[in-house]
Amino acid sequence: EVAFLTGAGFGAACLLAAAGEIASRAATWRDSRWLDLAVIQAALVAPYLSAVAILAAGADPSRFDAPDAAGRAALWGGLLGAAALALALLRCRGSRSALARPLLGAFALFWGILLPLYTSLGTNLGRGLASGVAGSLGYWLAQHGVERGGQPAFFYVLLMALYEPLVWALSVAGGVLAWRRLRGRGSAAAAAGEESAESLRCALLVTLWCGAAWFGYSLAGERMPWLLVHIVVPSALVAGWWIERRLPAALDALERRRVAALAIAAAAALLLAAGLVGRDAAPAAELVRAVLLAGATGFALTLVARIALREGRAVARRMALLGLLGAALLLGARTALVACFAHSELAVETLVYAHGTPAVKPALAELERSSRQLAGGLDLEVAYDFETSWPLAWYLRHYPRARGFVAGAGAEPDVRALEAPALLLGDAADRAARPALETARPRLAFDILWWPVDAYRSWTLDDLPRLAGDPASLRRAVAFYFFRELPGIPLEPWPLRKGAALYLPRPEPGADARAAAGPEPTPAIP
Repeated sequence: EVAFLTGAGFGAACLLAAAGEIASRAATWRDSRWLDLAVIQAALVAPYLSAVAILAAGADPSRFDAPDAAGRAALWGGLLGAAALALALLRCRGSRSALARPLLGAFALFWGILLPLYTSLGTNLGRGLASGVAGSLGYWLAQHGVERGGQPAFFYVLLMALYEPLVWALSVAGGVLAWRRLRGRGSAAAAAGEESAESLRCALLVTLWCGAAWFGYSLAGERMPWLLVHIVVPSALVAGWWIERRLPAALDALERRRVAALAIAAAAALLLAAGLVGRDAAPAAELVRAVLLAGATGFALTLVARIALREGRAVARRMALLGLLGAALLLGARTALVACFAHSELAVETLVYAHGTPAVKPALAELERSSRQLAGGLDLEVAYDFETSWPLAWYLRHYPRARGFVAGAGAEPDVRALEAPALLLGDAADRAARPALETARPRLAFDILWWPVDAYRSWTLDDLPRLAGDPASLRRAVAFYFFRELPGIPLEPWPLRKGAALYLPRPEPGADARAAAGPEPTPAIP
């Protein structure tokens, strides 16, 4: 569905740009290049609309394991793709005949990459076609009512503020600048040689694409953090256009040193101020922070004042702006590094929906130790239920006798599965099986998944004045924004988590000696 939504969003932006071009009499519908792009995008993504056709026919496109699912996907996808491609080729007649080859090449490249991936290089042809062409968009459409994740409409606004504030701010500035120049003085700018009206329309096109992405993904019922990338990409393009128009193309050595010094000082001052507001510390530590904050702030202000006195206020303002942008860039890099490395297994990053807990790997290490003792390698039979299949199915890929079974909430686990030497059960199945299993074999309970705290779900616009005026709320907001700390919420026990249990066989006498004889080498669990 991501390919469809991205293509449809960009195509809709092209269509709006073409409408504006035609309305302003800058082009006709026959020779509008923006309309050409819209037609090409429509041809590329038309096969995905097979999901809509299948829904209209009374079937469910998300049931890609149904016997006739592959046939329906191939039929409707082929018909819609062929019809869209034929209509696009009709536009390529006469003076537009040069478009035919790029159109066919784009279509062949687009689907020539996706179809092998959907079908696992042809090894999963039927289910791959059903799930990739029709099922992907069909599943996404079905999620509107389910609202997987249950996130509010402002979820992507929150994520952008947390992880991409610089891109967000500059994309807004770029969109406003493109609109003002195009509407107010586009022709005058072109006459003066500053930039062409075509360049401005291109910037406005990407702005419209950005707006379509914001609207589409915020409106969708399924709002997941990994979809943010499809908002960030067009936003980054608009931000880059603003930077190219507003900032100098190159800086000399002295200017680069000044900007670097201002950026480091501003970033340090902001982090120190956030630490004073959002973190508890001993009086001595707070005094050191205050002294460092005063030093960093004083250094930055003194440097800007010296530049203003020596070279004028315009140069000082430019250096200050570049320094602030550099500081925002440094803080963004810090956010990325902390999220990817320091918090890689902690449920404090809203950008990741569900985290595997740090307790998973120690539990699997116990399973591996038991398997080597009893089977001399990783040949121990391991059974796991549906609740633990993610992410454990991946971790158990080196166990040739690992198998999954279904045990829903409140359901009794499969009797044959309970006889497996090693058993992994989610909370519901564990509660049902624990009385019979706990006395017969060792049990290791651990948390398998945890989720970020999401108190923001209930926020409304009426809450903003109250939250802004409450010192305790402001303190918590600063602590989370800069340090991902949640005052009053300890990591153990975490409020949003899912437990599991590992049941191991009792070791046989002499198993340790057999295991010491030399286990076979296997890939390490990542």
